[in-house]
Amino acid sequence: MKNLFFILFISLLTVGCTSQKVTEDAELLHHTKITIPEMLIGRPVNIQSSDSNLLIIDYGADSLFHWIDTKNHTYKGSFGIKGQGPGEWNHPQKIHFLGKNNVYCYDVGTSELKTFNLNNFGQISSSNIFKGSILTFDIMPISDSLFVINGYYEKSAFRTVNNEGRIIDMSGTYPYKNEEEKSIPDDFRSLAYQGTMRTNGRQQFVFVTSHARQIYLYKVTSDGNIIKTGEIIDSYAQYVPDYSTKGSYSVAFDSEVPECYKDVIASDKYIYALYSGRTYKDYKLSCNECESLYVYDWTGKFVRLYKLDVPVTNICLNEQQNKLYGIANIPDPALVSFDL
Repeated sequence: MKNLFFILFISLLTVGCTSQKVTEDAELLHHTKITIPEMLIGRPVNIQSSDSNLLIIDYGADSLFHWIDTKNHTYKGSFGIKGQGPGEWNHPQKIHFLGKNNVYCYDVGTSELKTFNLNNFGQISSSNIFKGSILTFDIMPISDSLFVINGYYEKSAFRTVNNEGRIIDMSGTYPYKNEEEKSIPDDFRSLAYQGTMRTNGRQQFVFVTSHARQIYLYKVTSDGNIIKTGEIIDSYAQYVPDYSTKGSYSVAFDSEVPECYKDVIASDKYIYALYSGRTYKDYKLSCNECESLYVYDWTGKFVRLYKLDVPVTNICLNEQQNKLYGIANIPDPALVSFDL
């Protein structure tokens, strides 16, 4: 099996490519720190909410998941045992809700899509709906029988599969700005243009890239076909592929180039893209903290820019409460909210 190495370089309905000049006039959002005595956040990597349920993946805690009730800001507990055995987690990536209580999460350590219901306090109900591969980055449910996979698959960035893993459709190639970048093999470009995908629960999804200012909009038809509905391309990744080890894939990023979209929210009406704009050279590991939230509609039209009074590393939206929730280092990791 080929080895995969990720280098974290410490150094509209009309389809088309658009680069929009957006206004930098911004509305400032002020945070409220949410203090929950029972919860100690160590190294959070993802946050997501549905109705009153909010989950945080925390690599630095004894259990991998924190569960918070956002109605009264109470701690419902932690779960997710680290390990390789049945019912355990190795390296969960992104949280995806399907309804209020059903949660799907891809475990890149075991290449398994795992699902659980919060009524069962996070006990895994299925750990092998189907297997991913060494170059699967994330798996997201569109319904309980249809999923979108992001990864490197036969020159495509996305594919739809059913709950048995049968491929329905494949779409999208990884970007290139010119013929020189086009000549870089797709598997290396897939590492350079990794990002985050989210669905709004209405068979639409968005994908934003971490090392380039790029946003891609898609719709999934009822029979599982993927249709691109728009894209916004403002920059390309600056990186060097490493060919030195046969059978392995890695890229190194320019430390003087700003980090880009670190998270994204997909609501019924809007897309909220969390933007860094910081370089590793100037900010070191704090380059992943973001103060800008760009809002677009589902045609790709720019709507507004929010500025956050404290930078956050991850963000999600509670539409019922009209609040944003995020993780801010102030100075230790803490749960914060912003009223929209």
